[in-house]
Amino acid sequence: MRKTLAGSAFLLSLLFAVGAPVKAQEFSISEDIYVYLVAGPGTQFRILGSVSAGTPVTPTGETQGDYVQITDDKGRTGWIKQDQLAQSESFRLAVPRLNQQVDNLQQQLQQQQQQNSQLLSQVEQLNSQLEDGQRSAMNVEADLKTNLDALSIENEQLKRENKSMKNNERWQWLQQGGMVAGGGLLVGLILAYLPRPQRRRKSQGGWV
Repeated sequence: MRKTLAGSAFLLSLLFAVGAPVKAQEFSISEDIYVYLVAGPGTQFRILGSVSAGTPVTPTGETQGDYVQITDDKGRTGWIKQDQLAQSESFRLAVPRLNQQVDNLQQQLQQQQQQNSQLLSQVEQLNSQLEDGQRSAMNVEADLKTNLDALSIENEQLKRENKSMKNNERWQWLQQGGMVAGGGLLVGLILAYLPRPQRRRKSQGGWV
């Protein structure tokens, strides 16, 4: 019985800790197995019946000596000793209710843990997607940089080739111009050294 009372007291304290309401001014039979309901305030009166421990009762307000008059849950009015009346909710009623509340709290805790686990899983998935996106962006950036470097190198090569082609064109023009000038000079020299035809002199009798 003491162990039961200790366990019940612990559960009741747990209920107070979570702020569960307890009915005020509620009377019940104390934690004996049962008590006898007698017709008057004393053991000499006949027994009306027994009232189990934890049964809610209502005091009528009449008291005599160590006895108090009550009305039980069956509507019977009789007397019991005052120390057999507890002005609180019976542990026999409180314990099942407290156990049910503990079960409800455990279920709520499990549901909350499941929700937290789902949220954590979603956050991990989002982080994984974000990391994949960052890696993909870094790869794209690296590819763009590589392509840009290759284009820069190709551009420099094209510049050098273009410059080389322009130099070749100028050299060809110079060569062609020099050949033309040399050919003209050669032709001029040849013409200058060719013998000129002599004209016949006109005499009296005709041309000489």
